[in-house]
Amino acid sequence: DLLHGDITFALRDLDDPVVVRSDGSFTFLLPNAVDDALDGITHALRGDDHLTNSAYQVWMLQQLGYTPPHYLHHGLLLGQNGAKLSKRSGSHSVAELREAGLLPGALVQAMARLGHPNISDEADRIDKLVAAFDAERVATGAVRWSDDEMWRWHTRLLHALDVDALLPLIRPHLPAGDAEQLRRFAALVGQNIERAEDVTHYLRLLDIEAPLGEEALTVLREAGADFFRLAAELWQALDAPNWQDWLAALKARSGLKGKALFMPLRVALSGAMHGPAMSDLVEFLGGDALLARMNDAKRRSEA
Repeated sequence: DLLHGDITFALRDLDDPVVVRSDGSFTFLLPNAVDDALDGITHALRGDDHLTNSAYQVWMLQQLGYTPPHYLHHGLLLGQNGAKLSKRSGSHSVAELREAGLLPGALVQAMARLGHPNISDEADRIDKLVAAFDAERVATGAVRWSDDEMWRWHTRLLHALDVDALLPLIRPHLPAGDAEQLRRFAALVGQNIERAEDVTHYLRLLDIEAPLGEEALTVLREAGADFFRLAAELWQALDAPNWQDWLAALKARSGLKGKALFMPLRVALSGAMHGPAMSDLVEFLGGDALLARMNDAKRRSEA
C-alpha cells in the first residue's frame, strides 16, 4: 500500500466472497476490480474500510491474469456528525451543490484538502493543488467533511471573480435594470457577499421600494424623522457634497457620533446593517437617489 506499506492477508483467514447475488446481480468486488483492469487504472485511492476488499480483489485479479493497481488506503471519510459519510447520513450530490450555487472550484478545494493538512491556502488553483499533493502525507486517521470549509472556499473564490464573471451569478437575484448600473452594483457589493443570493440584502441600492427587514426598520424609527430631514437639508446645503463633509456637518448639527450617527444613514441608503464603505455607497447612488432615500427613510421612520 502506497501509504501503509506492506500489508499481508492470509488466504485462510478470508472467507469465500460473494460476487453474485441470488438474483444474478453482481456485488462490488468483481466488477470493480475487472473495470479497473480493463480501463488500465494504475492507482486506486480509497478509504481504509476497503482494505479487506482490496485483499480479495488483488487475489481475483491475479487469478484472472491481470496486474492489480497500486492501492492507497487513506483514513475513512466521516460526515460532520462523525458517522461514515453516505447519502443516508446527509452527504451532498454534485447536482445539489450546483443547485445551491456552489462554485465548482470550492468543491475541488475542499475535497483536495481532506486528510492533507499540509496544502497551504495559497494553492488556490488546480495546478497548485497538483503541485502540492503528496500521497505520503495523506492522513491515515479518519477525517471529517466540513461544509463550512467548502463554503469558506466558495466565498474566497467568489471574491476573486471579476465583475464580468460575478454578474451572471448574481443576475437571477436582481431586478431588471440598466446593464451598466448592474455592473457597477456588482463591483460595489461583490466583496460583501458570501453567496450569490446575498446581493438581495442590498436591493435598496437599486430599488427604493425593496422591502426592509425589521431590524433595519427599527434603526430608522429610532433615528427619527427629524434626523433624516436634517440629513437631507445638510446634503443640499453643501457646495460640493461628499460623504466626509456630509457626515461632519451632520455630526456637528445632530450631536450624534459613532454607530448612532452612521448606522441610520447606512440603512437608509442600502437597506443593510453592514456592507460597502459609506463613501462608495454615496458615490454609487449620486445626489438625487441619496435624497430620495433620505425622504423615504423619513417617511418609514414615521410609520
